[in-house]
Amino acid sequence: GFHMLDDFLLGYKVDWPVNIVITEEALRRYAEIFCYLVQVRFAVFSLTEVWRFLKELTQLISRSGRSRPDILKKLNSVMKVRHQVYHFLSTLQQYHHCNLSDISWRRFQHSLKHQVKDMRDIEYVHLCYVTDALHICFLSNETKPVATIIKSMLQQALEFRSCFKSLNDLSESTVNQLNLHSLINFSQVDAIRTRFESNIKDLYILHSKSSKYEELGLSRFWGYLNYNEYHSLKITKDVGCFYF
Repeated sequence: GFHMLDDFLLGYKVDWPVNIVITEEALRRYAEIFCYLVQVRFAVFSLTEVWRFLKELTQLISRSGRSRPDILKKLNSVMKVRHQVYHFLSTLQQYHHCNLSDISWRRFQHSLKHQVKDMRDIEYVHLCYVTDALHICFLSNETKPVATIIKSMLQQALEFRSCFKSLNDLSESTVNQLNLHSLINFSQVDAIRTRFESNIKDLYILHSKSSKYEELGLSRFWGYLNYNEYHSLKITKDVGCFYF
């Protein structure tokens, strides 16, 4: 799981007078953000491996002449789950990249140019920048419920990779000798799909209760994720009502 990445930290030795601004607390927050972004990247990488496996498996099945409709239907259901989780994670990455590297950074640059008069001002605007970064990554105290859901989805990406018995040494002879259930744990895939859909609903509930006017945070991320209203329409159709 992701616990193995908890010790993968970003460190930096800061000398005086820079340590007046980049304090030990600021470094701790940077390390927390770095660890989280690595976890997101690792989850995306895991799903990329799964995509390669499914692509190769589909090609081998097609060449082996065993592409029966029932087999293709099962593979399509697995691919759909993979696409759903991958879409969530890639959207999360896009949200982080846009808001950390662009919006928050430009705000920090603007503050340095127009608000700073002395060292205390530099310390303050830098603290605001780091605080914004924590909020964008859902690592602030206010966004802990969102972080819990996202952590669950990151874990699901790793578990999804484990649904496949062998991601290496896949050959046409392997496909001919083994049935599909020996290569893919379909029951685990279904369990991940159920948990993922539940997490999306939980995220929607949090979004419906949060401010729609905040510049950064869940409202903006949900706008990225739900740009065509797919999730909100599906959820409200399933439950038959809106959450407030």
